[in-house]
Amino acid sequence: MTYLIYAPGISGHNIEYLGHIWKHICVGRPEDSFVFVTPGRFPSVVAELGWPELPNVRFDCYSDEEAEVLDSDRKLARSRMICRVLRARIRRHQADMVYVQFLIETLPLAPFLLPRKARMTGIIYKIYLYEWKESSRLRKLAHVCKYWLFARSKRYASVLLLNDPVSARLLCKLYRTDKFRPITDPFMELQRKGESFRSLHGIAGDAVVLSHFGTLQRRKGTMAIVESLKLLDAQERSRYVFVFAGKVMEDIKEEFYRKMDGIREVRTVVLDGFLPYDELADLIVASDALLIPYLETGQSSGLVAYASEFGVPVVAPASGMIGKLVRRYHLGLTISEVSPDALHAAYGKIQDAGRPGTAYCESHTVTEFTSVLSDALR
Repeated sequence: MTYLIYAPGISGHNIEYLGHIWKHICVGRPEDSFVFVTPGRFPSVVAELGWPELPNVRFDCYSDEEAEVLDSDRKLARSRMICRVLRARIRRHQADMVYVQFLIETLPLAPFLLPRKARMTGIIYKIYLYEWKESSRLRKLAHVCKYWLFARSKRYASVLLLNDPVSARLLCKLYRTDKFRPITDPFMELQRKGESFRSLHGIAGDAVVLSHFGTLQRRKGTMAIVESLKLLDAQERSRYVFVFAGKVMEDIKEEFYRKMDGIREVRTVVLDGFLPYDELADLIVASDALLIPYLETGQSSGLVAYASEFGVPVVAPASGMIGKLVRRYHLGLTISEVSPDALHAAYGKIQDAGRPGTAYCESHTVTEFTSVLSDALR
């Protein structure tokens, strides 16, 4: 059989999951053919990462013109371009099945525009059930229509819900189908560089280090953390060190630096840009807590795996999937609302939170992820 593997980018989850597919599914099924439909840089990235050369793998990268529309904020235009990109490759390679990294982006047009021969599977990251109460009637209707299309359209063979078996069962019941299946967000072990983050940045051994890393933007709660620094009393300012590590996104960049300049009495470390994984591991080991006060909680976060791997508690919202995972696996503290006041209160409780165990890592393996995905790609 011939499979198309489509991803809209080659960073974050995209490259991680593409690597699992390449090294575990493509390697293990030499009788099948896999065509990676990705940005033009992907072949060179594969070479840089040292993935094995495979005779059953080909590249059919989309053009810069196509990529520009695929990055569009206009959902209908993006769906139309995804269909155009996939339709051309399905016909060109006589593909039997398509894997789509962000399956929701194929709607609403894929059921009507893609060739009947090829079926699709892919991952849903954000699950609408967690934001149902806060959604408007129009948004609720849109969600129901989309998932009805997933359930009824023959173009979709299966729909993989990331890290949420409960929602998969509930959606199967609601839409009277067996297409919704859970898939694990696989834990990726980090190797340390071996340097002392505290020593490198002149942080005392008895300081309480609170780290916030990844893509720094408003929806990740970055600005709520910045605002919380204004609430620290003199004793707290002498004890706490706040680390912000990751690219500061344009939606908050000017505001972030302006407000940080006004909080000089609090010790902070800002590392604006991509942090290599080995340096990230050193940072986590040096931390007393990881701050993940996301405003959008209807999807999982790979950062909870680091709490389990290194035994460092998180401070996370109590609501949504993130809150559920933190409570289920005892990964740290949850706050009832993402606000400067709630964060400030949580800082004082961190040392009573205890060290998370490894249960999350043990149940969220690459083997489990690739087993489910390989079964879906049949």
